[in-house]
Amino acid sequence: MGDSKVASEMIFAVSLMPPFAHSFYDFEAILVLKQFLKRRGTRVHGDRLMLRITRSGFTLLELLVVITIIAILSAALFGAYALAQRPIKVGKARNTLASIEMALEQYKSDFHAYPPDDTFANGSETLWYYLCRVQKSGSTERGYLSAREYQLEDSGGTNRKFISPLGGDYEYRQLIDSDGIKRMCLVADPGLDKLLGGMIDPNKGFVTSSAQAAKDNLYSAVLPPK
Repeated sequence: MGDSKVASEMIFAVSLMPPFAHSFYDFEAILVLKQFLKRRGTRVHGDRLMLRITRSGFTLLELLVVITIIAILSAALFGAYALAQRPIKVGKARNTLASIEMALEQYKSDFHAYPPDDTFANGSETLWYYLCRVQKSGSTERGYLSAREYQLEDSGGTNRKFISPLGGDYEYRQLIDSDGIKRMCLVADPGLDKLLGGMIDPNKGFVTSSAQAAKDNLYSAVLPPK
C-alpha cells in the first residue's frame, strides 16, 4: 500500500477521534505522524488531523496554450474591428473635405481670392493658418473652418497643422486658369496609407505618379469648377 494511501487512512481514523481519546495512545507516535503528514502536505489543526486537498493549478503548457488562444482571438477581433472602422473613417474624411471646400469659398468671398499656397510647404499648415485661425476682412473677423484639438498638431514654433481624419497631411495648391491666373484651388487627402500618389500641378491639377499609392487618395472639387 502506498504512503499516500496509508497516510490518508491514518488521517481519517485519527480525525474522527475526539481530543480526549488521544490519551489512550502514545502521543509521541502521534507527534511523529503529524510531522510526517506535514511533509506530505497535510494540514494539522490542534489535536485533530485534517487532510488538506491541494491542486497544483495550471501547468506551464496549459497556460501557454491559453495565452496563445487569447492572442489569436484578440488579433482576429482587432482585424475585424479595423475593417469595420475603415469605411467610417473614409466617410468622415470625405465630409471634412466638403467642409474645407465650403471654408475656401467663404474665404474667397471675403478676400476675393483663395489662400496663397506659397506661405507654407505643407498644405495642412496652410489650411490651419488661413482657415482655422481668425482672419480679419474689413470690419469682420472670423474663422472659416472649425477644428477641434484632436484635429490639430504642432508643426514647429507657434504654427499648427489641420490633420485629415485619416491621419495624413493635406496637400493644397492654387491652380492656374485658362487666363494664366491662379483663380482655382485643389485639396488632396493622402488617404488611409498617408501616401500621396502624385502631386498637384498648377496647370494640370493632380498628376498621378504611383497608381498604388493614389488608389485611396481623396480630392476636393476643383474650386471654382472649370
